[in-house]
Amino acid sequence: MQMFGRRVVRDATDILAIDPESSEDISHHGIKGQKWGVRRYQNPDGSLTQEGYIHYAKQNMKKAKARNLDKWGKDPNHNVLYIIGTSGSGKSTTAKGLASNDDSIIHLDTLLEKEAHKSPSFNKDFEHFLRNKGVDIDKARDATIDKKERWKAIDDIGNHVESYGRDCYNRGKRVIIEGAQMGDDTMFPDKNYFKDKPTITMKNNYIRNSIRASRRDGDKLIDTAKTVLDPKRKNWYNYINKNIDKINNLSHSTLFGNRTYLAHHGIKGQQWGVQNGPPYPLKPTATNISDKTYSKINELYKSMPLSDRRLIDPDISDEPQDYFSSPEYYKNNTAFNSVSDHGFVIAEKIPKEQNIDGTNGVEIGIGVTKKGRGIGTGLTKNLVDWFDNQNIYDVMWWPVDKQNIGSIRIAEKNGFIKDPLGSNYIYAKEHAKTKLGIV
Repeated sequence: MQMFGRRVVRDATDILAIDPESSEDISHHGIKGQKWGVRRYQNPDGSLTQEGYIHYAKQNMKKAKARNLDKWGKDPNHNVLYIIGTSGSGKSTTAKGLASNDDSIIHLDTLLEKEAHKSPSFNKDFEHFLRNKGVDIDKARDATIDKKERWKAIDDIGNHVESYGRDCYNRGKRVIIEGAQMGDDTMFPDKNYFKDKPTITMKNNYIRNSIRASRRDGDKLIDTAKTVLDPKRKNWYNYINKNIDKINNLSHSTLFGNRTYLAHHGIKGQQWGVQNGPPYPLKPTATNISDKTYSKINELYKSMPLSDRRLIDPDISDEPQDYFSSPEYYKNNTAFNSVSDHGFVIAEKIPKEQNIDGTNGVEIGIGVTKKGRGIGTGLTKNLVDWFDNQNIYDVMWWPVDKQNIGSIRIAEKNGFIKDPLGSNYIYAKEHAKTKLGIV
């Protein structure tokens, strides 16, 4: 787990999304069924597996705006899915996650690169189709020519996307095209063009997308900015380039300040749903009523802070003392105890003259020397298991101070309920609940 706060990023000088001074939250990294050393979403080199693309595509789709997806691939005129968004918004990942093995993916950024054929995401089939249609792709890739001439060549590519989609439909393939060019004035300036088209518009987070794009493409963005035609997107690339060193050199101290943070990643060999293993000893080391357990309880009791001992017995003195007045009293008046290395729970017999409404009960005392490890919960579960399987006692009474939130949670977690007539918590056999008025 990691504990840290979050706040909204404001500008380039504040490019972080983590602030330890804000309110804390807890994140747990891990899923049920994961295995040590087995990566589900990443290859050893850091690239995504197909399962990884599918997973992150689903995550991106939760925030994206989708239209007409039910029409995609159903007929020749709706065989192209358009994914629009800025660099770093997750367009490419979403495209690969949504595509099947037979689908054709067009990455516009790759297509318009000068040496597009060297990229692993280059779509040779689409380029071959365009050249057969007489489209001058080389002009669309040339950043040195007149801007209007290049813009016209890029528009010509857009004019053939739908015809390529129909061609693929006849070959049993769907088409996905993704690129920032479709969201600005570089391509498809008439936004009504997408009105009836299967379309996904990615959520734009200016800072997040900048970080993603800069870390992925690095210095290549400096050259990319020179080739962008749309003024707004050109300014966006220039912003990244201006702050690229700041983005790429974020350190741990920058993210978290000089404060430490809590991280729990488990231990090798742990099993999901099994709480009884190291390092938390939930099982009791002894449940017998003997001199040895008496000594163990007293040892634990004396090591507890005075405030905790007073939660068990409000009238104790400041000096550490035995939990019971004598070993004989302990043996004669204890119905059950459960003792572990770091805690104990006692069921002390209630004298018959003090029993209420003819019930036969016990009073609970619990002490834990190491909190937050599930020890109190585990010991109380041992107590409840014993009570459910015996037929001598009808009810367990647990005096709990209303300010002792930890004990109240343990009690409720193990099935104890609040006494409607007092401050105790009660666990009772079914036949005793009517007598106690807690049905």
